[in-house]
Amino acid sequence: MFILLVSTFLTNVFAAYEEINTTQGKVIRGISKAQALKKFGPPSSVSENLWQYSGQENFFVYFTDPVMVYLYPNSCSGQLGVPVEFKVFADSADYKIRDVTEVSEFLVDDPANFVSIKPGFFIAKKPGRYQVLARFRKSNVRTFISNPAYVDVPDEKSDKKEDEEEKIVAINIVPFKPVLPVKTRLGFSAFATFFNNKQAKYDVREITRQAEWFIKSEGAQEKRLDGSQIYFSSVGNFQVFCKYQNIKSYPQDVTIQDYTGTLRKTLKHIMVLPEFVTIPKGSDVSFIALGTYYNNEVQDITAVSEWATKDRAILKMEKNGSYFASSVGITEIGVDKDKIESSPVKAVVVNKIGDSDVFNKKEEEKPKNLFDDLLNNINKLNKDTLSGSKDLRQIKLSPDNFKISIGEKSKQIVAMGVYADGSEEDLTLLGDWKSSDGVVAGVIKGLVSPNYPGEAKIEMEYKNVKSLPASVLVEGPKLISIVVTPDNSIISIGGILNLKAEGHFSDLSVKDITTSAGWLLDNVKSLKVEAGKITTFGSGITNISAEYLNIKSLPVRVEVVLTNIWILLMILKFLLFVIVVLVIILSVFYFLVQRNKAKIIALSSSPAEFIIALYSNSRDIFSLSGFKKDLCIAPITYAKMIEDKLLNKSGDLSAFTILYEEAKYSKHVLTKKETLRALGNYNNFLRILLSNYKGLELLKRKTVFLLFQKPFFIEESVCGLGDAKD
Repeated sequence: MFILLVSTFLTNVFAAYEEINTTQGKVIRGISKAQALKKFGPPSSVSENLWQYSGQENFFVYFTDPVMVYLYPNSCSGQLGVPVEFKVFADSADYKIRDVTEVSEFLVDDPANFVSIKPGFFIAKKPGRYQVLARFRKSNVRTFISNPAYVDVPDEKSDKKEDEEEKIVAINIVPFKPVLPVKTRLGFSAFATFFNNKQAKYDVREITRQAEWFIKSEGAQEKRLDGSQIYFSSVGNFQVFCKYQNIKSYPQDVTIQDYTGTLRKTLKHIMVLPEFVTIPKGSDVSFIALGTYYNNEVQDITAVSEWATKDRAILKMEKNGSYFASSVGITEIGVDKDKIESSPVKAVVVNKIGDSDVFNKKEEEKPKNLFDDLLNNINKLNKDTLSGSKDLRQIKLSPDNFKISIGEKSKQIVAMGVYADGSEEDLTLLGDWKSSDGVVAGVIKGLVSPNYPGEAKIEMEYKNVKSLPASVLVEGPKLISIVVTPDNSIISIGGILNLKAEGHFSDLSVKDITTSAGWLLDNVKSLKVEAGKITTFGSGITNISAEYLNIKSLPVRVEVVLTNIWILLMILKFLLFVIVVLVIILSVFYFLVQRNKAKIIALSSSPAEFIIALYSNSRDIFSLSGFKKDLCIAPITYAKMIEDKLLNKSGDLSAFTILYEEAKYSKHVLTKKETLRALGNYNNFLRILLSNYKGLELLKRKTVFLLFQKPFFIEESVCGLGDAKD
């Protein structure tokens, strides 16, 4: 009966408000603070959960809880041995909705017929209709009660069809909470989780084409769509859901914004299906992981993610997403990829479906008598009003100084009223809010929205009492993340690769920051990066990250490898280097040879000295050619020996040697004609000498002559002996 009593005062949040006549006057309940402000205006006095209106009619508005607690879903159908899940959401005055399921207590009108697995999960042991309440404790003295929810569990023996082997447990929609620009089309996908009654197995299948699709915008009725491809023509917040076999999916929130930019392909969310399983010991179960990216793409990442089990003794992983139930118990499974973690999914292993030995029962507590609390609150408010203790003295804003960037979510300022008795009350929704510069920042009910860089003062006034201003500094778009492309590259040594760093900002804009960012390397032995340009000089693997404004990108992998083309290029470069060095060396020696040649030519005006110098040079050439002269051998004998070895009968060397002996030992004055004849004998015999060498041997001999700086042929024309022929 306690559920019936509480439900009299706790109706569904979507129902109309009700009026209750008490000894203290009329009390209105079942209405939110925002609805009360819109319908009745600001109250004359307020308390923690009660507003008083004085005027032509004196009445009270009672808020069931200052923190509204919702139990979702409001009603559902269950099945014997199959878990039913509830979620508890707390909606506080700052408009923030939190999932408080894990820290809430659940009250069931017939707890003996229900098994509680964990907060929010129940398994019915008997058919029937059950009522459930959630109790959320904000502190040791504050308790909030949710709306009642109902669970209908049919009698399987009478209601279940013999040919019905499987049922839909849940339907989920992806991509997860997409954000996209206006006038954009986006395709959604629906995945249904089926439970096979006979085999006690779960199966996740895509039902996008078979499902009926619907969309709902703020303050509008749901609208049926032709398919899952949806075109969004206006800015705003929407909910997309589908229906299949009379089962409605969980709604997916969609945000449409007025902006242009590139959406990055970076992982945002991981959804693991099924979200909850109850399987018998010794059976197999499979899960899939669906990844939603910031560009709203959805991929099956089951095989490429890291899977973890909280208790491996209960579930043993055979491969990614596939598990074997090895022992009875309760465990959780999580998925991780690119530093993004999924919400854990629950797995309950029992000896057989319907077995409750694995679960621990908790003693259920009954809710307090809310009717008595209501009267007490009214009496307290009347007493405070008459005594003047509720006179408002001061309004404090919190926070009173903060920064916010363009594109960031609106920030809530809370206004706390300080009364004469020292008590405080949240007046955020009651007063008039003003911004000193609406171009910079706007404010509605304390919710500050950044519009343009600058500074603005926010004030709130209630009952002719003004708060001190809160200072709001609106900064330009804030850098949220950096994406570097390409993310995986292989280049050869000596190759060049250009990386690109894109900064994603809070206003959803994307900016090329390649030249502005700093580049971080974990291996500086194989490459360097300057303004995104990679220059390689050694083989190896390097992870590279871009950093800008204290934001660091995920690393990209660059592998530098040896290639045959690079090796060939290095060989060619080495050969070219050797050739250049040889040319330089030979050029130096050629210069030295020409210098020695010039010295000989300079003696041509003195026939004797010229012939002696020629003979000395020829003797060195003969020695380098393998004809070494013994000091005891006369020059003419030496000449005959060389001619004999070369089989030469021209006598040029002998004739040249005779002229040499005459020039050195005779006092006879030689003429230019004799000088010319000596030069002719010299050149002729050198030609005979060289004719004995072919190919590489000839090249070798000439190189040796060059290295020893020995001139070879000397032309008659350069010696000034042309007139000696006449």
